[in-house]
Amino acid sequence: EFDRGENTDWYSSYLNHKKLTVPVGPFAMSNLSKSLYESYDQFDILQKTRDNYAILQQHLTPIKNLEEGVVPIGFAMLHKNRDKLLQRLIENKIYPPIHWTLRQVPKRFSDSYWMSEREITIPCDHRYNKDDMARIIKCVKTLYS
Repeated sequence: EFDRGENTDWYSSYLNHKKLTVPVGPFAMSNLSKSLYESYDQFDILQKTRDNYAILQQHLTPIKNLEEGVVPIGFAMLHKNRDKLLQRLIENKIYPPIHWTLRQVPKRFSDSYWMSEREITIPCDHRYNKDDMARIIKCVKTLYS
């Protein structure tokens, strides 16, 4: 079976996040969270994410091109060797989410199954810079050759 990176503490924690109990209710943001939120330039964060997506879009093929005014959560793409790509990215400390995995599906959903085996979302949010995008592109492209 494919190793999804469970051997790293961070990724194991990420994979087990559903096991955490999260309180639900009308809770206020902590003062620390509020001061951190207010200290960021939200426009800059949104623009950096869009810029990073545009860099990836110049070199890779997205599922959908970026539309004006949209801030993506990541760069969704299809790759015929998605699990191999995922392994390569994790080995390079790049942790893309897999949004859905289907096991057995009725024949009428075969297109969804096909896509679920190939979809990967490359991180491109504001925490990354142009050098990070270049490193990600290089890592992805090594599997195209």
